[in-house]
Amino acid sequence: MTLDPHGTLVLIDADPLASSRFSEALRTAVGLIAWKSNDVKLLIGASARVALVSERVAELVDSPGVLESLRFLQEEAFCFWVEQGPEKIEKEDYEIREIASGEVAGLIRGARYLLHFGDRS
Repeated sequence: MTLDPHGTLVLIDADPLASSRFSEALRTAVGLIAWKSNDVKLLIGASARVALVSERVAELVDSPGVLESLRFLQEEAFCFWVEQGPEKIEKEDYEIREIASGEVAGLIRGARYLLHFGDRS
């Protein structure tokens, strides 16, 4: 599980129920993907995976922005990498690959560039 050596990993583990940081990060990822100048992987961390649970979307901070970005990613047939967690994700509109927490470090090591969007404590 590696990236193109010039690839970018966008890691989003900001809580989308508590802040707009998830939406901002998703918009940034969409911009990189639309640019199509390098391989981009989008990894949704365990604390952010609730954003992909359809019945919870209305609860997200900036849910219209999140939905707009998700629509773009759907049109691009983009694959999400999602860290395993308790919520069950069933999205027929997107390709989702769940990975174990222990595999996250391998994705990070394989990236040439890393953009990490998390909540500040």
